[in-house]
Formats: sequence, C-alpha cells, structure tokens
Amino acid sequence: MSLSATTRPTRLPRLRAQVEATTLARRVYDVTAQFPATERVTLGDQMRRAAVSVPANIAEGCARATRADRARLLAVAWGSLRELEAHIDLASAVDLLPPASAEELSRHCRWTGRLLHALIHSPMR
Repeated sequence: MSLSATTRPTRLPRLRAQVEATTLARRVYDVTAQFPATERVTLGDQMRRAAVSVPANIAEGCARATRADRARLLAVAWGSLRELEAHIDLASAVDLLPPASAEELSRHCRWTGRLLHALIHSPMR
C-alpha cells in the first residue's frame, strides 16, 4: 500500500541538538576511517554506534507523545554521548586519535551535551 502525498508523514523539524549530534556522528565516521583495519571493526565500530545513537534517539524521543517516552529516549541519547566520550578518551590514550582530533571531538561532545541538556530540561511541545 502506498501513501499519497497528502497522507505522508512530514519530516520532523530538525532540532539544534539533533543537527549538532548528526554533525558529530559524521566527524566520528571520518576520524575512525583512519584507524588501522583491526581497530576499525572494534573500537571504531563502538564509536560509530555510540555516535549514531545520539541523533537517532533525539529524533525518536522528540517524536513521542508522552513525557515518559521522551525522557527515556533523551536519556538514552545522553548515555550514548557519554559512551562516545569514553571511547574518544580511550582512542586517544592508545594513540589511535591524534591529540587535535581527540580535542575536536571532545569539544563537539561537550557542545552537543549542552544542547541535549537544554532539550532534556525544556517543556514538551
């Protein structure tokens, strides 16, 4: 069954937190592509999964009808962002990430975290 143009769901408005989280995920993909092959499928994969989870859970949480569902999914996004920060720290500690890249990603995580924190504490629309 096909949806007509009038019944198709509209695209969710892009929230700043989601836009920044998507930009961060793209940067994580760029950086982890430079990892050695063995690390691309171990730590690199973990970093990409955590990074992708953040904008996906923001989008899903903001599309939910109840405060409880919204809060739960935004909390998952928050946890994934913290997980990504831990992976960045580890990748830096074992010399997979150059210091400049680690600092850039960490700074972007902090900024995304501030936006996500504001979204978590904002009234539901």
